[in-house]
Amino acid sequence: FAIVDGDKIVGRVSLYECREKTIHIGPEIFPEFRRKGFAKKAMIMACVIAKEKGYLLVSQRIRVDNVASIALHTSLGFKMCGEAFINSKGNKICVYEQSLS
Repeated sequence: FAIVDGDKIVGRVSLYECREKTIHIGPEIFPEFRRKGFAKKAMIMACVIAKEKGYLLVSQRIRVDNVASIALHTSLGFKMCGEAFINSKGNKICVYEQSLS
């Protein structure tokens, strides 16, 4: 989905099912529009859409060095689940989840 502010596309957000009743949400805000609340608004709207579609959980894999994404997810009530791990690309990853029920 496009993230729009007025007549400008400021980013995009993708939703995909990662397992039954669980969805991943991938927001991307273009650099010149960051730090203006667009990612948070997009995440909230994506969670509403996911819940309406019957999803019960949002599960996000976030690099441990992605401070902005961790802050965003924490501000939305996401909790880190389990221990950080190294993914196939060699990045240290943690999983953050939020119930939609």
